[in-house]
Amino acid sequence: MLKNITQSIKSQVGDYVFNQDVITELALASFFAGGHILLASPTGLGKSSWAQAFAKALGLSYDCVRFSETNTPGRAFINYASDSEGNLLAPQPGALFSPVFHAEFYEDDTDSRHTQLHMFKNTHSWVHMHMIDAIDRNNKNLTDDNALPFLLPDPHFIIASCNDTRILPAALTDRFMMKLYVNYPGVAAEKQMLQMHHVNTAHEPQPQPVPVCTPETISQAKQEVQAVAVDDVIFNYIIGITETTRRANAVQIGASPRASISLLMAAKAYAAIAGRDYVTIGDVQGLAIPVLRHRIILRPDAIKEGINADRIIESIIVSKG
Repeated sequence: MLKNITQSIKSQVGDYVFNQDVITELALASFFAGGHILLASPTGLGKSSWAQAFAKALGLSYDCVRFSETNTPGRAFINYASDSEGNLLAPQPGALFSPVFHAEFYEDDTDSRHTQLHMFKNTHSWVHMHMIDAIDRNNKNLTDDNALPFLLPDPHFIIASCNDTRILPAALTDRFMMKLYVNYPGVAAEKQMLQMHHVNTAHEPQPQPVPVCTPETISQAKQEVQAVAVDDVIFNYIIGITETTRRANAVQIGASPRASISLLMAAKAYAAIAGRDYVTIGDVQGLAIPVLRHRIILRPDAIKEGINADRIIESIIVSKG
Protein backbone atom coordinates (compact mmCIF):
# COMPACT_ATOMS: atom_id res chain seq x y z
CA MET A 1 0.00 0.00 0.00
CA LEU A 2 2.64 2.54 1.03
CA LYS A 3 4.56 2.05 -2.20
CA ASN A 4 1.49 3.05 -4.23
CA ILE A 5 0.68 5.95 -1.90
CA THR A 6 4.22 7.27 -2.26
CA GLN A 7 4.15 7.13 -6.04
CA SER A 8 0.81 8.97 -6.15
CA ILE A 9 1.93 11.68 -3.71
CA LYS A 10 5.21 12.21 -5.56
CA SER A 11 3.22 12.64 -8.76
CA GLN A 12 0.80 15.12 -7.20
CA VAL A 13 3.51 17.20 -5.51
CA GLY A 14 5.74 16.98 -8.60
CA ASP A 15 3.08 18.63 -10.75
CA TYR A 16 3.10 21.59 -8.36
CA VAL A 17 6.75 21.83 -7.24
CA PHE A 18 9.19 20.64 -9.88
CA ASN A 19 12.03 18.17 -9.38
CA GLN A 20 11.79 17.63 -5.63
CA ASP A 21 10.83 13.94 -5.67
CA VAL A 22 13.70 12.95 -3.38
CA ILE A 23 12.58 15.43 -0.72
CA THR A 24 9.00 14.19 -1.00
CA GLU A 25 9.98 10.54 -0.67
CA LEU A 26 12.22 11.14 2.35
CA ALA A 27 9.58 13.33 3.99
CA LEU A 28 7.01 10.56 3.50
CA ALA A 29 9.38 8.08 5.15
CA SER A 30 9.63 10.41 8.12
CA PHE A 31 5.88 11.06 8.23
CA PHE A 32 4.88 7.39 8.16
CA ALA A 33 7.61 6.54 10.67
CA GLY A 34 6.10 9.06 13.10
CA GLY A 35 8.86 11.65 12.73
CA HIS A 36 9.16 15.31 11.73
CA ILE A 37 11.52 17.13 9.37
CA LEU A 38 13.84 20.11 9.07
CA LEU A 39 14.05 21.81 5.68
CA ALA A 40 17.08 23.94 4.84
CA SER A 41 17.89 25.95 1.73
CA PRO A 42 18.55 29.46 0.50
CA THR A 43 15.46 31.60 0.03
CA GLY A 44 13.38 31.31 -3.11
CA LEU A 45 13.62 27.55 -3.68
CA GLY A 46 9.98 26.79 -2.83
CA LYS A 47 10.08 25.36 0.69
CA SER A 48 6.67 26.84 1.52
CA SER A 49 5.13 25.77 -1.79
CA TRP A 50 6.44 22.26 -1.32
CA ALA A 51 5.11 22.05 2.27
CA GLN A 52 1.63 23.16 1.20
CA ALA A 53 1.57 20.71 -1.71
CA PHE A 54 2.80 17.90 0.54
CA ALA A 55 0.01 18.51 3.06
CA LYS A 56 -2.66 18.70 0.35
CA ALA A 57 -1.51 15.44 -1.22
CA LEU A 58 -1.72 13.77 2.19
CA GLY A 59 -5.25 15.12 2.58
CA LEU A 60 -4.29 17.04 5.75
CA SER A 61 -4.95 20.63 6.72
CA TYR A 62 -1.94 22.94 6.83
CA ASP A 63 -0.97 26.02 8.78
CA CYS A 64 2.20 28.08 8.62
CA VAL A 65 3.70 30.58 11.05
CA ARG A 66 6.73 32.71 10.30
CA PHE A 67 9.13 33.65 13.06
CA SER A 68 12.06 36.03 13.24
CA GLU A 69 13.96 37.36 16.25
CA THR A 70 11.78 40.49 16.11
CA ASN A 71 8.47 38.79 15.35
CA THR A 72 6.74 36.12 17.41
CA PRO A 73 3.15 35.62 16.18
CA GLY A 74 0.81 35.11 19.09
CA ARG A 75 -1.43 32.71 17.17
CA ALA A 76 1.27 30.08 16.91
CA PHE A 77 0.23 27.97 19.87
CA ILE A 78 -2.76 29.25 21.85
CA ASN A 79 -5.15 31.90 20.55
CA TYR A 80 -6.51 34.31 23.14
CA ALA A 81 -9.27 36.52 21.72
CA SER A 82 -11.87 38.99 22.99
CA ASP A 83 -15.41 39.71 21.90
CA SER A 84 -16.66 43.14 20.76
CA GLU A 85 -17.15 44.19 24.40
CA GLY A 86 -13.63 43.26 25.41
CA ASN A 87 -14.52 40.06 27.25
CA LEU A 88 -12.00 37.26 26.95
CA LEU A 89 -13.20 34.28 24.96
CA ALA A 90 -12.24 30.71 25.67
CA PRO A 91 -8.67 30.03 24.46
CA GLN A 92 -8.43 28.10 21.21
CA PRO A 93 -5.60 25.87 19.96
CA GLY A 94 -3.28 27.69 17.57
CA ALA A 95 -1.40 26.78 14.42
CA LEU A 96 0.75 24.16 16.13
CA PHE A 97 -2.36 22.00 16.41
CA SER A 98 -2.86 21.80 12.65
CA PRO A 99 -2.20 18.27 11.32
CA VAL A 100 0.67 19.74 9.28
CA PHE A 101 2.34 22.64 11.09
CA HIS A 102 5.01 24.57 9.20
CA ALA A 103 7.29 26.80 11.29
CA GLU A 104 9.33 29.11 9.07
CA PHE A 105 12.31 30.66 10.87
CA TYR A 106 13.81 33.79 9.37
CA GLU A 107 16.93 35.63 10.48
CA ASP A 108 16.73 39.43 10.50
CA ASP A 109 19.76 41.26 9.12
CA THR A 110 22.30 42.16 11.80
CA ASP A 111 25.89 43.30 11.78
CA SER A 112 27.13 40.29 13.74
CA ARG A 113 26.29 36.77 12.60
CA HIS A 114 27.27 35.33 15.99
CA THR A 115 25.06 37.86 17.80
CA GLN A 116 22.22 37.12 15.39
CA LEU A 117 22.27 33.39 16.07
CA HIS A 118 22.47 33.97 19.83
CA MET A 119 19.58 36.47 19.80
CA PHE A 120 17.35 34.20 17.76
CA LYS A 121 17.81 31.23 20.09
CA ASN A 122 17.14 33.29 23.19
CA THR A 123 14.20 35.27 21.78
CA HIS A 124 12.34 32.15 20.75
CA SER A 125 13.15 29.88 23.69
CA TRP A 126 9.44 29.50 24.50
CA VAL A 127 8.68 28.72 20.85
CA HIS A 128 11.33 26.01 20.84
CA MET A 129 10.04 24.54 24.10
CA HIS A 130 6.47 24.32 22.77
CA MET A 131 7.71 22.49 19.68
CA ILE A 132 9.89 20.15 21.73
CA ASP A 133 6.92 19.44 23.97
CA ALA A 134 4.69 18.71 20.96
CA ILE A 135 7.21 16.27 19.49
CA ASP A 136 7.94 14.53 22.79
CA ARG A 137 4.29 14.15 23.76
CA ASN A 138 3.50 12.50 20.43
CA ASN A 139 -0.22 13.15 19.89
CA LYS A 140 -1.10 13.71 23.53
CA ASN A 141 -2.29 16.73 25.48
CA LEU A 142 -0.37 19.99 25.57
CA THR A 143 -1.10 22.66 28.16
CA ASP A 144 -0.76 26.44 28.06
CA ASP A 145 0.49 28.66 30.89
CA ASN A 146 -2.89 28.32 32.60
CA ALA A 147 -2.70 24.51 32.44
CA LEU A 148 -5.52 24.27 29.91
CA PRO A 149 -5.30 20.96 28.04
CA PHE A 150 -5.32 20.85 24.24
CA LEU A 151 -5.16 17.63 22.28
CA LEU A 152 -2.70 17.37 19.40
CA PRO A 153 -4.15 15.84 16.23
CA ASP A 154 -3.28 12.41 14.96
CA PRO A 155 -1.54 12.39 12.55
CA HIS A 156 0.62 15.38 13.41
CA PHE A 157 3.59 16.44 11.29
CA ILE A 158 5.92 19.37 11.99
CA ILE A 159 8.01 20.97 9.26
CA ALA A 160 10.60 23.50 10.45
CA SER A 161 12.30 25.42 7.66
CA CYS A 162 15.09 27.96 7.66
CA ASN A 163 18.11 29.10 5.71
CA ASP A 164 20.52 27.98 8.41
CA THR A 165 19.60 25.41 11.06
CA ARG A 166 22.25 26.85 13.40
CA ILE A 167 19.63 29.39 14.45
CA LEU A 168 17.77 26.54 16.20
CA PRO A 169 19.00 24.99 19.46
CA ALA A 170 20.46 21.48 19.37
CA ALA A 171 17.80 20.27 21.83
CA LEU A 172 15.17 21.02 19.18
CA THR A 173 16.99 19.94 16.01
CA ASP A 174 17.89 16.58 17.56
CA ARG A 175 14.20 15.77 17.83
CA PHE A 176 13.58 16.00 14.09
CA MET A 177 13.88 12.68 12.32
CA MET A 178 15.52 14.14 9.20
CA LYS A 179 17.22 17.26 7.95
CA LEU A 180 16.61 17.70 4.24
CA TYR A 181 18.18 20.18 1.83
CA VAL A 182 15.97 21.66 -0.87
CA ASN A 183 18.22 22.00 -3.90
CA TYR A 184 17.96 24.10 -7.04
CA PRO A 185 15.49 22.41 -9.41
CA GLY A 186 17.88 22.06 -12.35
CA VAL A 187 17.98 23.76 -15.72
CA ALA A 188 15.17 21.75 -17.36
CA ALA A 189 12.77 22.17 -14.43
CA GLU A 190 13.56 25.86 -14.09
CA LYS A 191 12.89 26.38 -17.79
CA GLN A 192 9.55 24.59 -17.36
CA MET A 193 8.73 27.00 -14.52
CA LEU A 194 9.51 29.99 -16.74
CA GLN A 195 7.37 28.64 -19.56
CA MET A 196 4.48 28.06 -17.18
CA HIS A 197 4.65 31.61 -15.85
CA HIS A 198 5.01 32.96 -19.38
CA VAL A 199 1.81 31.25 -20.51
CA ASN A 200 -0.10 32.13 -17.36
CA THR A 201 -0.32 35.86 -18.14
CA ALA A 202 -3.51 36.19 -16.06
CA HIS A 203 -1.64 34.90 -12.98
CA GLU A 204 -4.29 32.28 -12.41
CA PRO A 205 -3.66 29.88 -9.49
CA GLN A 206 -1.91 26.65 -10.34
CA PRO A 207 -3.92 23.43 -10.11
CA GLN A 208 -3.63 22.15 -6.56
CA PRO A 209 -2.56 18.61 -5.61
CA VAL A 210 -5.41 16.16 -5.19
CA PRO A 211 -5.59 14.40 -1.81
CA VAL A 212 -4.24 10.86 -2.06
CA CYS A 213 -4.79 9.70 1.53
CA THR A 214 -7.62 9.41 4.00
CA PRO A 215 -7.22 9.04 7.77
CA GLU A 216 -7.87 5.33 7.31
CA THR A 217 -5.19 4.82 4.66
CA ILE A 218 -2.66 6.81 6.70
CA SER A 219 -3.36 4.60 9.72
CA GLN A 220 -3.05 1.44 7.62
CA ALA A 221 0.21 2.63 6.07
CA LYS A 222 1.66 3.32 9.52
CA GLN A 223 0.69 -0.19 10.59
CA GLU A 224 2.46 -1.49 7.49
CA VAL A 225 5.62 0.31 8.60
CA GLN A 226 5.37 -1.11 12.11
CA ALA A 227 5.10 -4.64 10.69
CA VAL A 228 8.36 -4.38 8.70
CA ALA A 229 10.84 -7.02 9.91
CA VAL A 230 14.30 -6.07 11.17
CA ASP A 231 17.10 -8.63 11.36
CA ASP A 232 19.66 -8.54 14.16
CA VAL A 233 22.28 -7.65 11.56
CA ILE A 234 20.43 -4.39 10.92
CA PHE A 235 20.32 -3.49 14.61
CA ASN A 236 24.07 -4.04 14.85
CA TYR A 237 24.72 -2.06 11.67
CA ILE A 238 22.73 0.96 12.90
CA ILE A 239 24.49 0.93 16.26
CA GLY A 240 27.84 0.54 14.52
CA ILE A 241 27.24 3.73 12.51
CA THR A 242 25.96 5.91 15.36
CA GLU A 243 28.58 4.66 17.83
CA THR A 244 31.36 5.40 15.36
CA THR A 245 30.21 9.01 15.04
CA ARG A 246 31.01 9.42 18.73
CA ARG A 247 34.61 8.36 18.20
CA ALA A 248 35.39 10.24 14.98
CA ASN A 249 38.31 12.66 15.38
CA ALA A 250 36.47 15.57 13.78
CA VAL A 251 33.37 15.14 15.96
CA GLN A 252 32.80 16.93 19.25
CA ILE A 253 29.41 15.34 19.99
CA GLY A 254 28.22 12.25 18.12
CA ALA A 255 24.79 10.86 17.36
CA SER A 256 22.62 9.98 20.35
CA PRO A 257 20.53 6.85 21.00
CA ARG A 258 17.57 8.93 19.79
CA ALA A 259 19.37 9.11 16.46
CA SER A 260 19.67 5.32 16.37
CA ILE A 261 15.93 4.96 16.97
CA SER A 262 15.17 7.50 14.26
CA LEU A 263 17.42 5.68 11.79
CA LEU A 264 15.68 2.39 12.57
CA MET A 265 12.14 3.76 12.18
CA ALA A 266 13.03 5.69 9.03
CA ALA A 267 14.57 2.56 7.52
CA LYS A 268 11.40 0.58 8.24
CA ALA A 269 9.30 3.22 6.47
CA TYR A 270 11.76 3.38 3.58
CA ALA A 271 11.53 -0.40 3.17
CA ALA A 272 7.72 -0.24 3.07
CA ILE A 273 7.90 2.57 0.51
CA ALA A 274 10.06 0.28 -1.62
CA GLY A 275 7.41 -2.44 -1.33
CA ARG A 276 9.36 -4.67 1.05
CA ASP A 277 8.43 -6.08 4.45
CA TYR A 278 12.03 -6.19 5.69
CA VAL A 279 14.86 -3.67 6.14
CA THR A 280 18.10 -3.95 4.18
CA ILE A 281 21.57 -2.53 4.78
CA GLY A 282 20.93 -0.34 1.73
CA ASP A 283 17.91 1.25 3.45
CA VAL A 284 20.07 2.25 6.40
CA GLN A 285 22.86 3.52 4.18
CA GLY A 286 20.48 5.63 2.10
CA LEU A 287 19.01 7.29 5.19
CA ALA A 288 22.07 7.70 7.42
CA ILE A 289 23.00 11.15 6.14
CA PRO A 290 19.54 12.85 6.33
CA VAL A 291 18.85 11.23 9.71
CA LEU A 292 22.22 11.92 11.35
CA ARG A 293 23.63 15.09 9.73
CA HIS A 294 21.91 17.52 12.13
CA ARG A 295 22.76 15.46 15.21
CA ILE A 296 26.54 15.61 14.88
CA ILE A 297 28.47 18.60 16.26
CA LEU A 298 31.91 19.01 14.75
CA ARG A 299 35.03 20.34 16.42
CA PRO A 300 35.78 23.99 15.55
CA ASP A 301 39.10 23.04 13.90
CA ALA A 302 37.31 20.50 11.67
CA ILE A 303 34.82 23.15 10.56
CA LYS A 304 37.70 25.49 9.69
CA GLU A 305 39.16 22.72 7.54
CA GLY A 306 35.91 22.52 5.56
CA ILE A 307 34.78 19.18 7.00
CA ASN A 308 31.04 18.72 7.36
CA ALA A 309 28.78 16.11 8.95
CA ASP A 310 27.77 14.59 5.60
CA ARG A 311 31.41 13.77 4.83
CA ILE A 312 31.89 12.16 8.24
CA ILE A 313 28.80 9.96 7.86
CA GLU A 314 29.68 9.01 4.30
CA SER A 315 33.18 7.95 5.34
CA ILE A 316 31.72 5.82 8.15
CA ILE A 317 29.36 4.09 5.71
CA VAL A 318 32.22 3.40 3.29
CA SER A 319 34.41 2.01 6.07
CA LYS A 320 31.69 -0.43 7.12
CA GLY A 321 31.12 -1.69 3.57
